[in-house]
Amino acid sequence: LISYFDNSECIQLFQNRPGGLIHIVDDQAHWSHKKTDHMMVEAFTKRSGNHSSFKLGGGLDRSGFLMFTICLFNGPVTYSSEAFLERNLDALNSDFTALLHGTAVGTGVVDGGEGAGSINPFVQGLFFRKSHRHTGSSRT
Repeated sequence: LISYFDNSECIQLFQNRPGGLIHIVDDQAHWSHKKTDHMMVEAFTKRSGNHSSFKLGGGLDRSGFLMFTICLFNGPVTYSSEAFLERNLDALNSDFTALLHGTAVGTGVVDGGEGAGSINPFVQGLFFRKSHRHTGSSRT
């Protein structure tokens, strides 16, 4: 029997829709011109304040931003809310996104074959190398 930490509560905290932390961050970031990091933490607390994996606490960080704690599989992690919404708006590199989606960049086509996910040769080489076996024969 293998024992493991059941992190389904934490996953639920992140993924619930509406009201999961990811949904709240995305919603708040979408309205970032009207929302603040403080308002985001207030929304977390309103939706998740009683959840066993979320705790508002730690007071303020050095810059005066609210801090909150999420109990992850390896233990509690405390985050500062400083620039949280701004960082959520950062764009991912298209090669990385394509790898996650399994599409060729710019085509929207899922090819599922070797090199699926990126047309960048370097990225393809990282993940989709053919194995080369020595057959034992040699040419003279």
